[in-house]
Amino acid sequence: MQDEVCDCFENNSHSPIVATSTNTVFAQSTSIVERDSPKKSLSQSVQYMIRGCCFSCPGASYDIYHTNRNPSNDHRGEAVLISLRTLKQRAEKVIPKIRAPAKAPQRLPEKGTGSGDTSITEQEERPLTEPSPAILAGIIQPLIPTNIWKSLTGREFFFPSTLTGLIQTGIKTVLPQSDEFIDWSPADTKTKKLFELNDNQAIRNALEDDDVLVWVGKFKNEGHGSHLPIVKTTSILPLSPKDMASLLMDSSKVQSYNKMSLGRNDEVIFQQGINTEADGPESGALAIDGEAKIVRNLTKPPLSKKLMEFVTVMYARRLKPEDNVGVGIMGGDYEDGYAVISRAVSGGKWGGISEEGEESERTRSEILLGMNLIRTVPGEANKSEVTAVTHCNSPSVPKMLAKTVGVKGAVDFVRDIRAEFS
Repeated sequence: MQDEVCDCFENNSHSPIVATSTNTVFAQSTSIVERDSPKKSLSQSVQYMIRGCCFSCPGASYDIYHTNRNPSNDHRGEAVLISLRTLKQRAEKVIPKIRAPAKAPQRLPEKGTGSGDTSITEQEERPLTEPSPAILAGIIQPLIPTNIWKSLTGREFFFPSTLTGLIQTGIKTVLPQSDEFIDWSPADTKTKKLFELNDNQAIRNALEDDDVLVWVGKFKNEGHGSHLPIVKTTSILPLSPKDMASLLMDSSKVQSYNKMSLGRNDEVIFQQGINTEADGPESGALAIDGEAKIVRNLTKPPLSKKLMEFVTVMYARRLKPEDNVGVGIMGGDYEDGYAVISRAVSGGKWGGISEEGEESERTRSEILLGMNLIRTVPGEANKSEVTAVTHCNSPSVPKMLAKTVGVKGAVDFVRDIRAEFS
């Protein structure tokens, strides 16, 4: 690469500053290419290079400077002109090579069926690189640290390690061990009384009678959205675990159970089929178990003047013995069960409102964490026990109403599913 930048030094090998000049020009040209917007022209990039290093790349102008110890202004002007031409020639050769990836990018995900963009890498020239261990550890936590949230590029969920870690965290969040990092309390009188009785049969009877158990939690540590409540529900729904997981992943059916939704589009499809096996012939670009994609959902909340837009990564797969989900209230375990995780995608091209909508008419909301643990109900093939956790950030909802709105939304979801499929 240095030869490409500074082959103009070939006839000036006696220069004592050849090596340092070569490295200087290479470093400066590289940093300029990386930080400049793609909209900047080659000539603009060259101008920036010239401002910082026109005298650092002597080339043909070296002789003018160093054979004339006291160069006149005319000599200096001639030297500058020669340096300009030399730098422009070098930049024309170097910039495309700097932009070209050193190795082929990771195989792109399959295109989605929605109207939005289908791949980050279709418009970005850098190859996908897996998040650092620190970033990965942060984005798969139940609560993303604020500093990591602010640093996101939107590319972090394009890797199997991220999705695998996230779904494991989601499972942990709905299980009893979530008490380690969330303070839970019953959200209504019925749930409180049932658990004060400490009578498992009474709780089962309540679920069979279509009651919904509801808790509200608060994270014990600080992070993005830690000031907002997290809601958990347990209920029995009139769908088998497989049908329930498929329903949640099917964007075309969202409006059947979410009356506020104006539609959900699949922006990027990594892999299809909730029963897909990582090493099977139907596995996609990420080679993971199950189905994964990025979706964009638009909703119209009641009494709100603005539409709410969500951009979310969703991942669903069958439960495994190593998930250690234990036994549910109704007696089902991991067998024939499913896990469906959701998390907001932010940063980079995903950080703003979609081009189809005016900024003034929409507001970006976030599913900071959405988790559905779906178990069988023994003896009831067309029913499932669903424990769901929802942690949302909706700027249009005042903080004082966040708990009320969150609980109502979670309970309404259960009731809408029952009304649609009973």
